Amino acid sequence: MIMNSLDLQSLKNPVDIILCIIILFPLIRGFATSYSSKDLKHQIEDFCGNVAFIAAIIIGSSITKKIFINKEQGVYELIYSKIPQAVITFVDKRPITIYILIMPIIIFIFYALIDFIIKLINSVTIYLILDAIQNFLKKRRQSVRRFAGAIFQIPTAVSILIIVVVALNLGLYLNFSEKYTPYVENSIVYNYVNNTVVYPLAQSDLAKRIPNIINNSFKISTETSSETSNTSSDVTKDNKVIIYYNGVTLEDGIKSNEEIDSFALELTKNEENLADKAENLYGWVGSSIEYDYDKAKKILSNDFNVSSGTINTYYTREGICFDYACLFASMCIANDIKVRLITGEGKSGGQWVSHAWNEIYDPLTDKWINVDPTFYMGGDYFDSPVFNLDHRKASVAGEW
Repeated sequence: MIMNSLDLQSLKNPVDIILCIIILFPLIRGFATSYSSKDLKHQIEDFCGNVAFIAAIIIGSSITKKIFINKEQGVYELIYSKIPQAVITFVDKRPITIYILIMPIIIFIFYALIDFIIKLINSVTIYLILDAIQNFLKKRRQSVRRFAGAIFQIPTAVSILIIVVVALNLGLYLNFSEKYTPYVENSIVYNYVNNTVVYPLAQSDLAKRIPNIINNSFKISTETSSETSNTSSDVTKDNKVIIYYNGVTLEDGIKSNEEIDSFALELTKNEENLADKAENLYGWVGSSIEYDYDKAKKILSNDFNVSSGTINTYYTREGICFDYACLFASMCIANDIKVRLITGEGKSGGQWVSHAWNEIYDPLTDKWINVDPTFYMGGDYFDSPVFNLDHRKASVAGEW
């Protein structure tokens, strides 16, 4: 009700204002009430509850992804095999249930366990220290006690801020409100906390390998005989219009050579059906090509004095999303696999950004399968049931 009554256009960014209030309120309250070990114990319980919640999110989300999305081997594969087939079928048909049902349950279980352990430790350590500080501050001036009260509220302020950012992040993933999404995505405070704290923690060491395309490092432009203008229009057959992807045409982007084609055939020689061949190609491209952050920065600066497409990517083993998609498409073409290059938006570090990926046609199922070799390190992005949760606004740029 409060948010509905606000004229959001009159504020520079209401999300930033709210997050700043969240940070400042505990500090002001601590200064106003001064230091109290009794109050701090209650606040520490709340703080530790938040810590337990954050830890549970990190652990629970990671385990859920390893079981239901990445389907990793070892103990995760064992757990997956014990799940009733009816549940697996239900989840595959409704992948959103992984995030709104299964993951919250797993997170709650870990939260209860972690919270219990923390409370047990606090009772024989921190609480005794707080009582000692209380006795020490009794002999000090009121201003010192107020300052101490504010200082001891910093962990509470930080933890509450992180919880709110996590909630906003989840809201963006689930697209709860298109009206407020731009405010969240453009919030300086949200992006700083999400990209420096929440996202790295949630992804752990994986965050170092997954391309974090924090801006639109994939750009499409059109050129006519009379003028040049930026656009995100679909491919057109009008001969007067030339469409460039990161500075090159699609035809130049997927241009291959005999060596690449022969290598692509070698990768799939032991497979029978086309889907398996395509999955082999996806695995090789995703695992062999490194994301080129320097090139991404140049593209962001509209510097197209870079080499793009299949040939350059194959030999340098580097590229950005368009290059991954071009190389994969070229290798599919060499194997007579019907393939598309798709442009749209992908979710990266809490933001929707311009992105490119592929689709391949599987004649056995008579359907087009989503494939994203750029995000290979982030999980199973070959015909993944949760593919559409972090990919949207798909448009076919080319089909072969």
